[in-house]
Amino acid sequence: MLMTWCWLSRRWRKRFEGRQLLFITAKRLTIGGLCLAGAGMICIFSFGDTQIAYTVVNGTDQTVVTWHLDHDCSVLIGHRGDYGPTKTIPARTTMRHVHVSQGGRGCIQVATSDRQIVKIQKYTDDAVVRVSEPVTPLTEPVPEGDDLSRPPLLSPDEDGWRMTIGLPMIGIGLLVALIGGLTMVFRRYLIRSHPGAAP
Repeated sequence: MLMTWCWLSRRWRKRFEGRQLLFITAKRLTIGGLCLAGAGMICIFSFGDTQIAYTVVNGTDQTVVTWHLDHDCSVLIGHRGDYGPTKTIPARTTMRHVHVSQGGRGCIQVATSDRQIVKIQKYTDDAVVRVSEPVTPLTEPVPEGDDLSRPPLLSPDEDGWRMTIGLPMIGIGLLVALIGGLTMVFRRYLIRSHPGAAP
């Protein structure tokens, strides 16, 4: 009789420990998954806007235009969404250009009125860009608006790395949290089905 009681006691204790472990594991999966998804969202959305401010000194006899590109200066032509607003600088005029960028520090570009780039300069706070004669185009006319190519889905440049890292983190985190949540629901079902064995 004593041996039977000991055997049953061990059996129920193992069930208790197993279901308790299931609950702890499911809870950790749910919390860990939600934390991972939250970290992914922070990775994408926590970076604040950057104010871009610089001055263009147009020392030429023709009108030029300028904009800020959210890439380093090795990239001459970007994609949609990479460009700040365009500002027109009349001949022999100095003008300051200020706007808000959602990307990185990037590059300043100055172009002719038909958008052929004639000057590029790495962006620094309150930079001064000087354009003088002779004006020599460095590129073909830069497209604008919908004529620009779409950015690659997983771009390694500037904002792209945030999406590349953040989106998988959100997806994996939500999947792990879902698995944990379903496991907790399954445990609750087991408890209701077998109340005498509930921990």
